[in-house]
Amino acid sequence: MLGINPMAACAFGLGNRLGRLGFLLAGMVFGLAFAAEPASGGQLSAKLMELRVVGSERYPQKDIIAATGLKLGTTVSPADFTAAAQRLADIGAFSSVRYRYQPLGAGVSVQFEVVDAEKLLPCRFANFVWFSQEDLIVALRSRVPLFSGEAAPGRSQLEQIRSALEAILKERGIGGHVTFEMEGNAAGKGGRVVFAVEGIPIFVREVELPGANAINRETLARLTGAVVGGNYDPALIGTFLVANLKLEYGDRGYLKATLEAPTAELIKHDGPETWVKLILPVKEGTQYRLAAIHWTGNNVFTEPDLAKRFGLKPGDIANQGLFEKGEATVQRLYATRGYARARLEA
Repeated sequence: MLGINPMAACAFGLGNRLGRLGFLLAGMVFGLAFAAEPASGGQLSAKLMELRVVGSERYPQKDIIAATGLKLGTTVSPADFTAAAQRLADIGAFSSVRYRYQPLGAGVSVQFEVVDAEKLLPCRFANFVWFSQEDLIVALRSRVPLFSGEAAPGRSQLEQIRSALEAILKERGIGGHVTFEMEGNAAGKGGRVVFAVEGIPIFVREVELPGANAINRETLARLTGAVVGGNYDPALIGTFLVANLKLEYGDRGYLKATLEAPTAELIKHDGPETWVKLILPVKEGTQYRLAAIHWTGNNVFTEPDLAKRFGLKPGDIANQGLFEKGEATVQRLYATRGYARARLEA
């Protein structure tokens, strides 16, 4: 058995040197078992009669076979098996790729043994407003071996995806170039790969906020006005518009209001310009009011003094902004008596 470990380049280099000896021995059996004809370069060759893949729990056998580049009925040599194993290893979807071959009838049989990589990263297409996420995944499946919406962290498959996305854009007459970056939390877990188009203007023509009823039109116009007419930037929308909408809802007592992930609906694509409508669904939930305020641990100031400084009283709307302001006022009050680290716990 000859093997390739795509995760260890040094081991792979040693494996190649050992592989030449293995191929020499296998080639002797190859030649004795049936009349093998030398291919160009002097290597033994034979017809590929059987091709199997075992070991993967993530991919169908037929998809891995397609990714090898080998085809039944064609004339192959040991070098073709090495190249096929290398193609599988380069994808990054397997932590181990090994293979064995043997004579079969008037030709040869080869079996690849693979071990699935521990983790793949989900792919997100940030500003491909001309397509849905689902349409892009379907289009990429036919262009990138073993792609199903997730990708190996290594650059090989990611570069294939990037190149395929640029080809898809070109076919639609859309310029620009595609970049990608890996995102994750501080612990390096739960990451994803984000692909984006650069070099082509995408403008926000209008903003729709279905479900936003508690905020008046003037306030909504002020918030969305900072986005309308500007370049469509999903990251900016997430950090600016969504954050400010949450603050507005918090000040109105909608403490559990949620905003779904924004989507962009294509309005017009004319030459170099693209216009979109930004859709940001809102679930406002319940408006909260203060039922009661109880003070404990207040040995320096009386409850009426604290209530006066805090500002909010039972029955008031649970205004998050005023709550934070009142909390800061009480903390400053305690600081005047030397309690610099006094904290309020709600």
